[in-house]
Amino acid sequence: MANTQKPMLTVAAGTRPGSCSACEATVFWVFTDQRQLVPVNCDVEGGLRPVRYPGKEPGDAARGAGKGIMHDCPNAGQHRRS
Repeated sequence: MANTQKPMLTVAAGTRPGSCSACEATVFWVFTDQRQLVPVNCDVEGGLRPVRYPGKEPGDAARGAGKGIMHDCPNAGQHRRS
């Protein structure tokens, strides 16, 4: 059986959240190794939101970076260009 689980992507500490224009989900925009800008959803199982101000929030000084998977918007078809 093939592994269908998406790879986790790292979100750098200090990355500001944005929102998906189609479903309003919170996403963080990051570059992949192939230099493509992709939206990442950190609110998934095993995900972790990045620290906005590293070292300023209690318990977050060592963590910093977040992780998540590429956002799969349920309403993406409404916003695709023809």
